[in-house]
Amino acid sequence: MKKYLGQIGLALISAVSLEANAAYVQSPNSEITFIAAYSRSGAAGDILIRISSPSPECSAGYYVSFDSPNKDSILSMALSAYHTKTKVRINGYDEPNWRGSSSNVTCEIEAIVFE
Repeated sequence: MKKYLGQIGLALISAVSLEANAAYVQSPNSEITFIAAYSRSGAAGDILIRISSPSPECSAGYYVSFDSPNKDSILSMALSAYHTKTKVRINGYDEPNWRGSSSNVTCEIEAIVFE
């Protein structure tokens, strides 16, 4: 039993360290060039945003998952910046990869900042 619990503990530590490997990235100031909201695909409810000068880790885009807190605020700011061509900086994480892409260069949005 003790050996079994030790293996479970090691597995939990490994899982936590995988999450800790996600890098925090900040884009340069950029214009939003693309916004998509998905309703029926494998990424239903998600939002994908592309910008003119993405970070290399995020070259396929930045996403907000359907269950992300304040998803509506992120979308509202993105739409405002898109329509007014206001430059933004997008902060986020290079992991986990977006479920709607086979590319390994999407980033999860933590914040959109008007500069």
